Amino acid sequence: MALMLPRSIFFHIEKTGGTWVTQAIQRAGIPARALSPFGDNETANEHCLPEHVAIRGKFTFAFVRNPIEWYASMWGYRMMRGWDNTHPLSACRSDDFHQFLRSVLDRFPGYVSQLYERSIGPPPGRLNFVGRQETLSEDLIRALTLAGEQFDPRKIRATPPTNVGMGHPGLYTSALRRAVEQAEWQAMVRFGYAVTARGPARQCGASVPAPTRSPRRRGATRPRSSAPRR
Repeated sequence: MALMLPRSIFFHIEKTGGTWVTQAIQRAGIPARALSPFGDNETANEHCLPEHVAIRGKFTFAFVRNPIEWYASMWGYRMMRGWDNTHPLSACRSDDFHQFLRSVLDRFPGYVSQLYERSIGPPPGRLNFVGRQETLSEDLIRALTLAGEQFDPRKIRATPPTNVGMGHPGLYTSALRRAVEQAEWQAMVRFGYAVTARGPARQCGASVPAPTRSPRRRGATRPRSSAPRR
Protein backbone atom coordinates (compact mmCIF):
# COMPACT_ATOMS: atom_id res chain seq x y z
CA MET A 1 0.00 0.00 0.00
CA ALA A 2 0.99 3.61 -0.51
CA LEU A 3 -0.66 6.78 0.75
CA MET A 4 -0.98 9.94 -1.33
CA LEU A 5 -0.77 13.06 0.86
CA PRO A 6 -1.05 16.67 -0.37
CA ARG A 7 2.71 17.05 -0.81
CA SER A 8 4.11 13.56 -0.36
CA ILE A 9 3.68 9.82 -0.84
CA PHE A 10 4.24 7.25 1.88
CA PHE A 11 5.31 3.79 0.68
CA HIS A 12 4.47 1.02 3.13
CA ILE A 13 7.02 -1.79 3.44
CA GLU A 14 5.46 -4.69 5.31
CA LYS A 15 6.23 -5.14 9.02
CA THR A 16 7.92 -1.73 9.38
CA GLY A 17 5.19 0.19 11.20
CA GLY A 18 2.99 1.16 8.26
CA THR A 19 -0.30 0.53 10.08
CA TRP A 20 0.74 2.94 12.83
CA VAL A 21 1.97 5.51 10.30
CA THR A 22 -1.38 5.40 8.50
CA GLN A 23 -3.26 5.94 11.77
CA ALA A 24 -0.91 8.73 12.85
CA ILE A 25 -1.40 10.55 9.55
CA GLN A 26 -5.17 10.26 9.95
CA ARG A 27 -5.06 11.51 13.56
CA ALA A 28 -2.91 14.45 12.48
CA GLY A 29 -5.65 15.48 10.08
CA ILE A 30 -3.58 15.18 6.90
CA PRO A 31 -5.76 14.30 3.89
CA ALA A 32 -4.65 10.99 2.42
CA ARG A 33 -5.89 8.36 0.02
CA ALA A 34 -4.67 4.84 -0.60
CA LEU A 35 -2.86 4.16 -3.84
CA SER A 36 -3.14 0.81 -5.57
CA PRO A 37 -0.31 -0.54 -7.72
CA PHE A 38 -2.94 -1.62 -10.24
CA GLY A 39 -5.25 1.37 -10.27
CA ASP A 40 -8.40 -0.04 -8.65
CA ASN A 41 -9.84 -0.03 -5.15
CA GLU A 42 -9.87 -3.83 -4.84
CA THR A 43 -6.08 -3.99 -4.81
CA ALA A 44 -5.46 -0.86 -2.72
CA ASN A 45 -4.08 -2.97 0.12
CA GLU A 46 -1.31 -4.49 -2.01
CA HIS A 47 2.15 -3.09 -1.40
CA CYS A 48 2.87 -0.38 -3.91
CA LEU A 49 6.35 0.40 -5.27
CA PRO A 50 7.54 3.81 -6.51
CA GLU A 51 7.51 2.64 -10.13
CA HIS A 52 3.81 1.81 -9.80
CA VAL A 53 2.68 5.43 -9.46
CA ALA A 54 3.61 8.88 -10.72
CA ILE A 55 5.82 10.39 -8.02
CA ARG A 56 7.20 13.42 -9.87
CA GLY A 57 6.93 16.54 -7.73
CA LYS A 58 6.08 14.58 -4.57
CA PHE A 59 8.28 14.04 -1.52
CA THR A 60 8.58 10.28 -1.06
CA PHE A 61 9.29 8.35 2.14
CA ALA A 62 9.21 4.92 3.72
CA PHE A 63 10.46 3.08 6.82
CA VAL A 64 12.67 0.07 7.44
CA ARG A 65 13.21 -2.18 10.45
CA ASN A 66 16.10 -4.15 11.88
CA PRO A 67 15.96 -7.47 9.98
CA ILE A 68 16.46 -9.32 13.27
CA GLU A 69 13.21 -7.89 14.61
CA TRP A 70 11.51 -8.02 11.20
CA TYR A 71 11.66 -11.81 11.12
CA ALA A 72 10.47 -12.14 14.72
CA SER A 73 7.56 -9.80 13.99
CA MET A 74 6.63 -11.54 10.76
CA TRP A 75 6.63 -14.99 12.36
CA GLY A 76 4.69 -13.85 15.44
CA TYR A 77 2.10 -12.09 13.28
CA ARG A 78 1.61 -15.15 11.08
CA MET A 79 1.34 -17.42 14.11
CA MET A 80 -1.50 -15.21 15.32
CA ARG A 81 -3.26 -14.49 12.01
CA GLY A 82 -2.36 -17.54 9.95
CA TRP A 83 -0.09 -17.95 6.96
CA ASP A 84 -0.89 -16.24 3.67
CA ASN A 85 -0.28 -18.70 0.85
CA THR A 86 0.42 -15.83 -1.57
CA HIS A 87 3.39 -14.67 0.52
CA PRO A 88 6.81 -16.14 -0.41
CA LEU A 89 7.68 -16.91 3.21
CA SER A 90 4.62 -19.11 3.57
CA ALA A 91 6.85 -21.78 2.00
CA CYS A 92 8.88 -21.64 5.24
CA ARG A 93 5.95 -21.86 7.64
CA SER A 94 6.58 -23.60 10.92
CA ASP A 95 5.23 -23.48 14.46
CA ASP A 96 8.85 -23.35 15.60
CA PHE A 97 10.56 -19.95 15.13
CA HIS A 98 14.03 -21.48 14.83
CA GLN A 99 12.88 -23.89 12.13
CA PHE A 100 11.17 -21.02 10.32
CA LEU A 101 14.41 -19.02 10.35
CA ARG A 102 16.52 -21.95 9.18
CA SER A 103 14.15 -22.51 6.29
CA VAL A 104 14.22 -18.83 5.32
CA LEU A 105 18.02 -18.74 5.49
CA ASP A 106 18.17 -21.82 3.28
CA ARG A 107 15.52 -20.85 0.72
CA PHE A 108 15.51 -17.03 0.78
CA PRO A 109 18.83 -15.76 2.22
CA GLY A 110 18.85 -11.97 2.36
CA TYR A 111 15.06 -11.79 2.00
CA VAL A 112 14.68 -8.53 3.94
CA SER A 113 17.67 -6.86 2.24
CA GLN A 114 16.15 -7.70 -1.14
CA LEU A 115 12.72 -6.50 -0.01
CA TYR A 116 14.19 -3.16 1.04
CA GLU A 117 16.20 -2.76 -2.15
CA ARG A 118 13.20 -3.57 -4.30
CA SER A 119 11.09 -1.05 -2.35
CA ILE A 120 13.66 1.72 -1.93
CA GLY A 121 16.12 1.04 -4.74
CA PRO A 122 19.85 0.31 -4.60
CA PRO A 123 22.03 2.87 -2.77
CA PRO A 124 21.56 5.77 -2.57
CA GLY A 125 17.96 4.80 -3.19
CA ARG A 126 15.09 6.44 -5.02
CA LEU A 127 13.09 7.90 -2.12
CA ASN A 128 13.65 11.28 -0.48
CA PHE A 129 13.60 9.90 3.07
CA VAL A 130 13.91 6.50 4.73
CA GLY A 131 13.19 6.37 8.45
CA ARG A 132 13.50 3.53 10.92
CA GLN A 133 10.74 1.70 12.74
CA GLU A 134 12.72 1.93 15.97
CA THR A 135 12.25 5.74 16.02
CA LEU A 136 9.00 5.80 14.11
CA SER A 137 7.15 8.80 15.52
CA GLU A 138 10.07 11.22 15.36
CA ASP A 139 11.10 10.00 11.91
CA LEU A 140 7.54 10.39 10.65
CA ILE A 141 7.45 13.95 12.00
CA ARG A 142 10.74 14.66 10.27
CA ALA A 143 9.52 13.22 6.96
CA LEU A 144 6.25 15.17 7.03
CA THR A 145 8.09 18.36 7.96
CA LEU A 146 10.58 17.94 5.12
CA ALA A 147 7.67 17.30 2.77
CA GLY A 148 6.02 20.56 3.81
CA GLU A 149 2.83 18.91 5.08
CA GLN A 150 0.63 20.91 7.46
CA PHE A 151 0.10 19.00 10.71
CA ASP A 152 0.35 19.05 14.50
CA PRO A 153 3.37 16.98 15.69
CA ARG A 154 1.67 16.47 19.06
CA LYS A 155 -1.05 14.39 17.40
CA ILE A 156 1.58 12.18 15.82
CA ARG A 157 3.31 11.63 19.17
CA ALA A 158 -0.05 10.94 20.86
CA THR A 159 -0.98 8.14 18.45
CA PRO A 160 -1.09 4.89 20.47
CA PRO A 161 0.95 1.87 19.38
CA THR A 162 -0.67 -0.69 17.10
CA ASN A 163 -0.19 -4.46 16.83
CA VAL A 164 1.69 -4.47 20.16
CA GLY A 165 2.05 -7.88 21.76
CA MET A 166 0.45 -9.66 18.81
CA GLY A 167 1.50 -13.18 18.12
CA HIS A 168 4.16 -15.39 19.65
CA PRO A 169 7.55 -13.93 20.60
CA GLY A 170 10.30 -15.06 18.26
CA LEU A 171 13.36 -15.62 20.43
CA TYR A 172 16.83 -15.97 18.93
CA THR A 173 19.78 -18.10 19.85
CA SER A 174 23.09 -16.29 19.46
CA ALA A 175 24.00 -18.57 16.54
CA LEU A 176 20.78 -17.85 14.66
CA ARG A 177 21.14 -14.12 15.29
CA ARG A 178 24.62 -14.19 13.76
CA ALA A 179 23.35 -16.22 10.82
CA VAL A 180 20.57 -13.70 10.12
CA GLU A 181 23.01 -10.79 10.47
CA GLN A 182 25.27 -12.38 7.90
CA ALA A 183 22.42 -13.13 5.50
CA GLU A 184 21.05 -9.59 5.95
CA TRP A 185 24.43 -7.84 6.02
CA GLN A 186 23.42 -5.53 3.18
CA ALA A 187 20.40 -4.09 5.02
CA MET A 188 22.09 -4.12 8.44
CA VAL A 189 24.99 -1.99 7.23
CA ARG A 190 23.06 0.21 4.84
CA PHE A 191 20.53 1.33 7.45
CA GLY A 192 22.91 1.55 10.40
CA TYR A 193 21.97 -1.50 12.47
CA ALA A 194 24.61 -2.93 14.80
CA VAL A 195 26.00 -6.30 13.82
CA THR A 196 28.01 -8.87 15.74
CA ALA A 197 28.77 -11.07 12.72
CA ARG A 198 32.04 -10.54 10.87
CA GLY A 199 30.77 -10.12 7.35
CA PRO A 200 28.19 -11.09 4.75
CA ALA A 201 27.43 -14.73 4.19
CA ARG A 202 27.59 -16.12 0.69
CA GLN A 203 24.03 -16.11 -0.61
CA CYS A 204 23.27 -19.26 -2.54
CA GLY A 205 19.50 -19.64 -2.23
CA ALA A 206 16.57 -18.32 -4.19
CA SER A 207 16.01 -14.60 -4.54
CA VAL A 208 12.89 -12.78 -3.41
CA PRO A 209 10.14 -13.33 -5.97
CA ALA A 210 9.15 -10.13 -7.77
CA PRO A 211 5.50 -9.08 -8.16
CA THR A 212 3.79 -10.91 -10.99
CA ARG A 213 1.89 -7.89 -12.30
CA SER A 214 3.70 -4.73 -13.25
CA PRO A 215 1.86 -1.40 -13.71
CA ARG A 216 2.93 0.98 -16.42
CA ARG A 217 3.25 4.40 -14.75
CA ARG A 218 6.67 5.40 -13.58
CA GLY A 219 8.25 8.33 -11.81
CA ALA A 220 11.73 9.21 -10.65
CA THR A 221 13.12 11.03 -7.64
CA ARG A 222 16.50 11.12 -5.98
CA PRO A 223 16.44 9.32 -2.58
CA ARG A 224 18.24 9.58 0.63
CA SER A 225 18.25 7.46 3.72
CA SER A 226 17.83 8.29 7.32
CA ALA A 227 16.80 6.58 10.39
CA PRO A 228 12.74 3.65 11.92
CA ARG A 229 9.91 1.73 14.73
CA ARG A 230 6.49 -0.17 15.24
